[in-house]
Amino acid sequence: MSYKLVCSDIDGTIINSEHKLSLGTQEAAKILQQRQIPLVLVSARMPQAIIPLQKELGNTGPLICFSGALVLDEERMDGSRDILKNELLNEADVKEIYKICAEKFPQISFTTYNARQWYVPSKEDGWVIEEHEITGTPMELFQFDTDLYPEVNKILCMGPGQVIRALEAHLHIHFSDLTVYKSKPTYLEIMGRHVSKSSAIEIILERYHLTRKDVIAFGDNYNDIDMLKMAGLGIAMGNAPAEVKVIADAVTLSNDEEGIKVALEKYCFVS
Repeated sequence: MSYKLVCSDIDGTIINSEHKLSLGTQEAAKILQQRQIPLVLVSARMPQAIIPLQKELGNTGPLICFSGALVLDEERMDGSRDILKNELLNEADVKEIYKICAEKFPQISFTTYNARQWYVPSKEDGWVIEEHEITGTPMELFQFDTDLYPEVNKILCMGPGQVIRALEAHLHIHFSDLTVYKSKPTYLEIMGRHVSKSSAIEIILERYHLTRKDVIAFGDNYNDIDMLKMAGLGIAMGNAPAEVKVIADAVTLSNDEEGIKVALEKYCFVS
């Protein structure tokens, strides 16, 4: 099978546990570029936290941000990109979820994102500091009890695992029309109802006139399952939970063992 598009999650997948790109992974990305196979980074991150990694990979292709809420086309020579999808949360829902967190789950750190900015309640918040250190995402202070809300593509709630689980259960009941999932035990992501990694990849496929069978997708977590299922070849990382591995077409080595490079050599870099 000759694959024509590679889609990869970032955290726990294409970067290692030190949040870095290995030399082997960068070399594999160069081979993809030489063979004119687009590499699309698919992440819950905002654009500014994806683009530096994309540049390290020597790539200027499309980006899928906020797990599919924002899809950006290839970078032009002047650095600009067309927006292929931009799904925003309803302002009333954002305000209500903030109120629920403030009143019922005060241990939660409530933050929001749009294409340009990450809005946080405090730059001294421990959860905010940790996320900033991982992603390098720029922050802007915002008082969420104000009426002057910015656009919101994604809400990120951070907190102790047991509190995140309780908040997730509450939101699934009261906001069943939204996309709500844990990206890790202490992170809860909230986006619009039509947001998924697989639906965003469909936009990219249309852009390149490709079909699902042309795609290799890599992921390591529960929020990657729909992407792995829709791809012609869905590959779970060796560090993925058992529930993710069982739905994948194949399992490669972990993100600390250059699992993507190994899989590309096996399935894509063949003569």
